[in-house]
Amino acid sequence: MSSAMQARVLEGRPWIIWEGPRPGTECLLFCLPYAGGGAHIFRAWQDLFPRSIQVCPLYLPGRGPRISEAAYTDCRELAQGIADGLAPLLDRPFALIGHSMGALASFEAARILRRKYGLSPVYMFVSGCAAPHVHRERQILHNLPAQDFREGLRQLGGIPPEVIQNDELMRIVEPMLRADFAVSETYEYKPGGLLSCPITAFHGSEDPYVSEEQAASWHELTDGEFHLHVLPGSHFFINSEYPQIIEAVAEYLSGRK
Repeated sequence: MSSAMQARVLEGRPWIIWEGPRPGTECLLFCLPYAGGGAHIFRAWQDLFPRSIQVCPLYLPGRGPRISEAAYTDCRELAQGIADGLAPLLDRPFALIGHSMGALASFEAARILRRKYGLSPVYMFVSGCAAPHVHRERQILHNLPAQDFREGLRQLGGIPPEVIQNDELMRIVEPMLRADFAVSETYEYKPGGLLSCPITAFHGSEDPYVSEEQAASWHELTDGEFHLHVLPGSHFFINSEYPQIIEAVAEYLSGRK
């Protein structure tokens, strides 16, 4: 798509860049990144899905073509923006997948879509994230002094070292990074009705921040089916194990699992 077309489509539909559903699309799969991530994380996904499933990465404020916009710092405000932006596009079955921060935002967006618009995903996939209602120890990064913040990023992983070490680049992306971490670190679960869609959780076997038990607790948030997939890797296993994730997602959405 040309840059002019991107700008035109983005202006009208700021959460995704597309020209509408492809012919033959039976399900839209909206993809939410982890803190500091962007739509590029899902760039390689579409080629691995059947054509009946259209991958729709979300463009969050503060990065990519929306870099001039302030990033959200509150999970429910982010979820409200996503729900309001996607609702007019949901003329066919849709599913949500998010990793870490993206999983929390997709969960809250699903609740808003149901409550405000009467719309529910046919499936929700959550990755690298403890169920929002269970207790978890939180590593607080978003309000640390600059050097401590950078050291926290190094320890967490996910952000390339060359970005963290580049002072000029960090001046540009640090506000977005802090905002993203605030979304996750200040989130407080509020009880509500159960989701009606099935949930599948993906968990990294060596994730130091999320236990298998915490990932499995997502089953308490739906009255539909629940499945847990444990994959090799640490917290950012989505970057290395995405072919296995895509295979499982495609099978669930196609009714083969």
